[in-house]
Amino acid sequence: NKKGITVIVSTVSHKKAMRDYVRSQIPQFIEVYLECPTKVCADRDYKGLYEKAKAGEYQTFAGITEPYEPSENPNLVLNTSQMSINECSAILFKSITAFLGNS
Repeated sequence: NKKGITVIVSTVSHKKAMRDYVRSQIPQFIEVYLECPTKVCADRDYKGLYEKAKAGEYQTFAGITEPYEPSENPNLVLNTSQMSINECSAILFKSITAFLGNS
């Protein structure tokens, strides 16, 4: 990023303080919140991670052992339980393209 190269990072950042910290460190930062109820995430979980978390196999697991701390104003919210992958992808691509064009 410091060399002017666009960097895209996908993380599970359920703590607001961590997202705020990253936003303060990276001038051209965009937060995309993938909104989805925990039950829908668990229903989609083909690896069985939610069941393991419910069984106590993980100390920290967003949505199970720790709550998601929402941001006041994420740059983009995509409700993945109400929109298809194609719809979310199109909106994300359009938004990121506009963001990068204005940066």
